[in-house]
Amino acid sequence: MSPQNEVATSPFRRSLNRIRRRRARSAPPGPRVQLLEHHYQFDTERKEILPGVKKHDNDLARDSHDFFNLIVLIPIIALNFMNWNWDKIFRHVSGVAKKKEKLLDSWTGEWFDTFLFATTLYFLVDLIWILIVPKCVKSPSTIVQHHIFTMLYILIPYYHHDKRWAMGACMSSEVSYA
Repeated sequence: MSPQNEVATSPFRRSLNRIRRRRARSAPPGPRVQLLEHHYQFDTERKEILPGVKKHDNDLARDSHDFFNLIVLIPIIALNFMNWNWDKIFRHVSGVAKKKEKLLDSWTGEWFDTFLFATTLYFLVDLIWILIVPKCVKSPSTIVQHHIFTMLYILIPYYHHDKRWAMGACMSSEVSYA
């Protein structure tokens, strides 16, 4: 193909292709399974969901790790909730808050030290678990990186007291995992 006939690709497209290639190399070997196929019985020929629950495969490593997460995240979520003044949050959300009152003023931080300790302990134990039994999760390298960076980021609210509310806000996403 001559340079004049060559189609120019945007830098965004090249970056996106590079990311896709990188993700393709980091994905576990084997055919790629669609999201619906993970959770439902699926007819691949007709591309439709079948009635009934998908058959559960026994995987002790994965199941015990999931159970650990369910049990340990409950007190962490509770500690996070205990660090917020919910009356102020509800006033702010309902629109009756004072004009000077900001949403981050709802952070009390009364239980921050316990919350920080429990969160750090959770990330350390989970990190060690994944390093010892990597097959307990689908993408161990991604989760290991996530845990390491999260523990580094947790140092920010530890040293900067005015940023502690951000840890509470970010850790509220853990509700989706429990």
